[in-house]
Amino acid sequence: MKITAQFTGVISTGEFENERPLFALEEEFSGRDVEVKNRQMELYDICRGLFDIVQKESTIKKIQQLKEGIRFYPPENYVSVTSVIGWDDDQKYKVTPEELIQYGSRGSIIHKLAEVYAKTKKWEKPEDVPECYPDLVILNSGSLNLSLDGYNLPAFLEKHPIKFLSTETVVKNHEHKYAGRQDAKGIYENKKTLVDYKTGDIDERKCFKQLTAYWRCPENEDVEQIMVVPLRPTHKTKQGYSKPIICDNKEKYWSLFLRDRESFKKRFNI
Repeated sequence: MKITAQFTGVISTGEFENERPLFALEEEFSGRDVEVKNRQMELYDICRGLFDIVQKESTIKKIQQLKEGIRFYPPENYVSVTSVIGWDDDQKYKVTPEELIQYGSRGSIIHKLAEVYAKTKKWEKPEDVPECYPDLVILNSGSLNLSLDGYNLPAFLEKHPIKFLSTETVVKNHEHKYAGRQDAKGIYENKKTLVDYKTGDIDERKCFKQLTAYWRCPENEDVEQIMVVPLRPTHKTKQGYSKPIICDNKEKYWSLFLRDRESFKKRFNI
C-alpha cells in the first residue's frame, strides 16, 4: 500500500511575504495498522523538519535584506556576536557604506598581522601576507587614504607579554544560538585570558559584551579574565598601543549581552 505525509505552513517573517512551502513524501509500505501509523508519523516529522530548515533560511535572508552587515555562522546559522550587539547601532550609519568598508579592511589587515605574529613572532608587511591582498586593494583605492602605520603589537607584547594558546578561533554557544570569531586566548599575568584587539575608538561596554559572549562558550570554560588590547596610534600615544583594559565584572556584561540577544530574537524571530 502507499502511504503519504505532508506539511505546509506560512512563513510570515521570511524572504517573501507569507511564503507557503509544501513538503510531501510518499512510499510503498506494508505492515500492521500501528506500523503504518508510526511510519506516517516518521514521514510527517521529516516533512516538518524540512519546513523548519527552509523557514530559518528564509528568515535569515530577510534579515540580511533589512539590515546589511548582519552575519551568520554555518552550519547552524547562528547569528554573530557582533551582529547581536550592533544590529540597531545608529553610530555606524554616520559614515557612508564605502567608508565603513575601508575602516573594516584596515581592521582586518591589522588583525591578520596580529594572528601571524602570535604564531611566528614576526610582524610581516601586509603585502607579504596573501590573505591581506583584497583588503589592501580596498585601502589603496579608497577615498579615505587610511594608513597602516603606527599599529605596534610587538611593542605592546614586549611590555605586556602574552603566551598565546590560540588565535582566530570560531566559538559557539548552542544554548543561546550565537557564534563569533575571537581574536586570541592566552596566558596574561598567570591567568587564562581572552584577548580582543581594537584598532579604532573603544567602547568598553560593547567590547566587554562581545568578550563575555565568547567567554560563555564551552571552549572558554577555563577563561579567568577578558582583556581589550588597544592597537592604534593617537595624539596621546605615539608608540602604537595603549595599556590593556581588563574587565572586572564579567557577569554584568554577560547580562547585558543576553539582553541584546533577546532583543535581536524579538526583532527578527531568530
